[in-house]
Amino acid sequence: MPRTASRTPCAAGVERGDRVAVLLSQSPELPLAHAAAYKLGAVVVPLFALFGEEALRMRLEDSGARVIVTGLRDAASLSATRS
Repeated sequence: MPRTASRTPCAAGVERGDRVAVLLSQSPELPLAHAAAYKLGAVVVPLFALFGEEALRMRLEDSGARVIVTGLRDAASLSATRS
């Protein structure tokens, strides 16, 4: 994996042991996001848009995710979960 792929979570302050929530559709970016988090020693919290807003909110709150990796297409699913 190119080093630049792991720099984005690192720039967000992700450190070893942090939780990184990943909400991406099936795309080339999905495995890259996972690999970048793993390379930093982070724990990936997989999220899916089909969970619904209450399930997304619960998973985000319970996981203590420091960062959420998402794309424009899936970001709308998160906007409703903000308190």
